[in-house]
Amino acid sequence: MTSLTRRGLLAGLAGTTASLAGCTTALPGWRRPADPDRTLYVGAFHWGFVVLDDDGTRHESLTLPRETGVRVVAFNLEAESAIDALPTRVRSALPDHETLEAANDDAIPSPPDGTLDEKRAEANERYPDHSVTLAATTGYGGMMGRHGHMLFHPLSLAHDAPGPVETYFRTADADEYSLECLTYCGYGHPYMDLEDAVVVR
Repeated sequence: MTSLTRRGLLAGLAGTTASLAGCTTALPGWRRPADPDRTLYVGAFHWGFVVLDDDGTRHESLTLPRETGVRVVAFNLEAESAIDALPTRVRSALPDHETLEAANDDAIPSPPDGTLDEKRAEANERYPDHSVTLAATTGYGGMMGRHGHMLFHPLSLAHDAPGPVETYFRTADADEYSLECLTYCGYGHPYMDLEDAVVVR
């Protein structure tokens, strides 16, 4: 019997929800907040995520109380039309690609064949799309074991999307949640997550 990795299990589950990816509704049974308490803008790039507030403040980790209604606006940083649709303060606060690449170079080991820049160029050409979900990183239990409880269905983030995609969730269980990419995007894909991006207390 083979063991599943956390990302492999999440990716399998993402396949079962592919028809829902990019939808603007929450999981079945959840109510969309009429007026969310918080809006988070999540940008995906090779190989990482950027999280910003309405005012352009960037967050590596954000602590939220239980029962917070959150609107997520997600986009691929290569999707020019999606970026153009963002509020000015968010758009102007996005780091440039060189800054983002330099930041994640320290987190991704050098490939055994070639350089990280070569692998990134290949990924931009062959695997330009991403996806995003928020998955629990601590002992949730349940059928998915220690990892994987998702706060929302994976959102597809195409490099040529005409606009950002939105979803909503409400924080319930106290836990730490990491942003995960479930779409294969080249060499750095196994390292494309933002640990404890949202902490619910």
